[in-house]
Amino acid sequence: MIPLTFRQLEVFVRAVEAGSFRTCAEQLSISQVSVGEHIRALEVQLDCALFERRRGNAPILTHQGEQVFRHAKGILGAAIDLLATFD
Repeated sequence: MIPLTFRQLEVFVRAVEAGSFRTCAEQLSISQVSVGEHIRALEVQLDCALFERRRGNAPILTHQGEQVFRHAKGILGAAIDLLATFD
């Protein structure tokens, strides 16, 4: 069984692209707490920190976070392509 979800990957990618959890939450129409929960669940499943978090500052991607970001974008892109094939 694959423990991570497309939603976790989507929230993570959107948070990176938005530059903040708050902006990501606004764009996805979910709470900032929900964004953090999705990302923390992904970090637990991958057993690594994806962001360096410092109170009052925007989160910064770790080296592992950069790798996950590249993979996640590819996975989500492939899923979009698959859906478009049958749309």
